[in-house]
Amino acid sequence: MAELLALISSIVQVASFGLSLSRTLHDYGAAVVGAEKRLKGLDKDIAFTSRIISQLGCRLEDSQVQALVSEDTIRLTQDAVAECEAIFQAMEDVIAKIRSSGSMAKRTLYFRDSKIELLRSNLDRMKGNLNLLMGVIIHGTQMATE
Repeated sequence: MAELLALISSIVQVASFGLSLSRTLHDYGAAVVGAEKRLKGLDKDIAFTSRIISQLGCRLEDSQVQALVSEDTIRLTQDAVAECEAIFQAMEDVIAKIRSSGSMAKRTLYFRDSKIELLRSNLDRMKGNLNLLMGVIIHGTQMATE
């Protein structure tokens, strides 16, 4: 049970971090010429992933769900949330490097495109994993109530 509570706390933190990063990307994309095209939609992808993480946390707060989840499900969820946090952190690091380049931001962004695209594809993969995990939890809860 303590492990589950720690997981829920971690989920809330990662979801908040993701939403904050999403706002930062949105603001940055609007401020730097050329950044908007390269970062287009990334802020929304991050916000969407953060909302999925948050919803997963809400599901895990439900006592009925807590009674059903296995240790494996908890570990899978921990791994998925940790992976999302790592992706968010890597994105934040890329943006920080681009921002610190000052007047060279446009060129720096160009050279970071491949890194941003790799992170975007990793984020898409994790979104799918989180959705699958959420579906399994929802299905398990429905099966238990029938």
